[in-house]
Amino acid sequence: MGQVQRLPDLEAETVVMDELTQEVLQTLQPQVQAARGRITTDFSARSTVTYARSNLRTILLNLLSNSLKYADPARPCRVHLSMWVQEGRPVLMVEDNGLGFDLQRHRGELFHLFRRFHDHTEGTGVGLYLINRIVQSNGGRVEVESEVGEGTTFRVFL
Repeated sequence: MGQVQRLPDLEAETVVMDELTQEVLQTLQPQVQAARGRITTDFSARSTVTYARSNLRTILLNLLSNSLKYADPARPCRVHLSMWVQEGRPVLMVEDNGLGFDLQRHRGELFHLFRRFHDHTEGTGVGLYLINRIVQSNGGRVEVESEVGEGTTFRVFL
């Protein structure tokens, strides 16, 4: 029998979303330039969140990285991040205008380990799995909307 994977318990702290987003974007600068990306944010409804900083960084890094990686080469990449409170939980939303994918076809396997929906670019299929594990281990959930050729929206209930 395999061992049950357990995520380490990390201390929650107050994280300023603009600061964390800028830190992640600095890491992703080459990808932003390659995708001709423009990333906008609106954290006016909720500018901070209490969460384990490294976990939140992992969530942001993977979602932004995917938005850039799966940008539509026919147009500049646009990604918008926002946050608000719904059902008593902070909700992080990441919307992009990328390639999108067939959600009806792939919904059941979206968060499976090593599952990928586009083969033209490098990736391991670990990002969404990891995001889902982090969010669920903190009692949250991830909702996804996507249209082929239109883009993808992730709502992360932290």
